[in-house]
Amino acid sequence: MDQDQGAVRNRRIAMLIDGDNAQPSLIRNMLAETSKYGLAIIRRIYGDWTTANMNGWKDTLQTHAIQPIQQFRYTIGKNATDSAMIIDAMDILYEDRVEGFCLVSSDSDYTRLATRIREKGVFVMGIGRKTTPRAFVNACDVFVFTENLQQKELVQAPPAKQPIAPRRRTQKVDKSEKIEKIEQRVEEPEGPAEPLPLIKQAFDLAVQDDGWAFLGVFILWFGWYGFNPGSTLSGMSPDIGRVAVTTTLGGAAGAVAALIFSWIWFKKPDASMTLNGVLAGLVAITAPCAVVSPGASIVIGLIAGVLVVLAVEFFDKLIKVDDPVGAVSVHLVNGVFGTLAVGIWGNVEGVAVGLLHGGGLHQLGVQALGVATVGAWAGGLSLILFLAIKAIFGLRVTAKEEMMGLDLGEHKSEAYSGFQIFSNL
Repeated sequence: MDQDQGAVRNRRIAMLIDGDNAQPSLIRNMLAETSKYGLAIIRRIYGDWTTANMNGWKDTLQTHAIQPIQQFRYTIGKNATDSAMIIDAMDILYEDRVEGFCLVSSDSDYTRLATRIREKGVFVMGIGRKTTPRAFVNACDVFVFTENLQQKELVQAPPAKQPIAPRRRTQKVDKSEKIEKIEQRVEEPEGPAEPLPLIKQAFDLAVQDDGWAFLGVFILWFGWYGFNPGSTLSGMSPDIGRVAVTTTLGGAAGAVAALIFSWIWFKKPDASMTLNGVLAGLVAITAPCAVVSPGASIVIGLIAGVLVVLAVEFFDKLIKVDDPVGAVSVHLVNGVFGTLAVGIWGNVEGVAVGLLHGGGLHQLGVQALGVATVGAWAGGLSLILFLAIKAIFGLRVTAKEEMMGLDLGEHKSEAYSGFQIFSNL
């Protein structure tokens, strides 16, 4: 995984709302969309609060901690909101208080502002209606249409109770008098809401959340117990317990090492790199899990956690390999290291005795030969296969498709529906 994911999650965003061109009923969903790209530390809404059309915002401001900015109209029929919002945006931009902006408006007057923000290398997203002029949409790095947010709002809204015809009821007070009362009955909704729209909404809100990555890593970690202990020759073997222990310690040590080393290397802790540290430790301990001690498994995991950070930097920055999840660093680099670790820390007579336990270089040489043999076989066949594919079908898509992603080019659909992330390509 790339360290950029952590940067996106911690990006500070200034959310500036044009009150005359935004809907207060959608503010909760607007904040949810903005949170996918960072933290909205500045929340301001601009408008003339002496006019009736701003009344809908008043109950929303305190609930969502939004600061109202008063801007009087200097001419009847013309508001000055856009000028005030642009001036504030430029002040915030040059104070270097944020790493991103969210401009909530459908007004094309903000096109030049969005362009200027982007020219300075700062992230800018927009939220507005589908009628928003194309120039403003294209000026933003990301543009979210409010019509898509309205669909989510409809899913969230509970079904209204429907009144039915009143029913007359007669109550006796005494023998000579009757009081007639009319009861208004309310029909309760029939059963719970449909589950599929709710599931789709939950997925849409979480699809870019790193929580899926955390969950995926722990599912992999759990599955590793079937992979390592489950590979013993007998289910009754006491070696299963030791293999489970070394597997756990290797993954845990990898996480700790990657967290600390990425903190030192990047000057702040990187959660995504820590997850890669878990996987690196698990990969590295797989080959030697049955022949090393628990203490050695910790050392192997710690080395793997450092290796994965250095390898990601090497392949991303120097080799320029397009590996956004660090798969090469996790599986190739630490797979090789784990295989060689058998020849260094192995300590089981008759199976593998490594260099540090008096086995000399013999076992290490056997492991190195295995690495070279598998690498030559897999690399050679892969090269032949991809050269054949290149000659017959071609391997690369166009430069435009590389920027847009293959969701549209290959699958004819959008992976992130409603996000205008490639409209300017």
